[in-house]
Amino acid sequence: MKKLALIVLLGLMLMVVAGCGAEMKDYVIKVDGTEGATFEGVIMYQVDTTPHPDKISGTVPAEFPIEAELISLELTKTSADGEVKVTLICNGEVVGEDEITEEGGSVKLNN
Repeated sequence: MKKLALIVLLGLMLMVVAGCGAEMKDYVIKVDGTEGATFEGVIMYQVDTTPHPDKISGTVPAEFPIEAELISLELTKTSADGEVKVTLICNGEVVGEDEITEEGGSVKLNN
């Protein structure tokens, strides 16, 4: 998990350099799929050019609203059965989505 957080942090730091002065956006991370499937991960987001890491975990379905300039996330499916679908929405528009079917599989999204 530490390696995952470091990779996401490095990605966000690159986005910080590229996105200085970026405007605030309304993000929603939606986690759908097989009801009861479990996941964990890290969300890195930037506010006023400062990166903020958040560890998350939960069961499908779940939703995480975040107001930020930039965002990067990695989620890992922790249950054996079912699937986990992750959708990243920015200001009401889908900007990324992916799904995980295998336990231990992960998805990375950013905007």
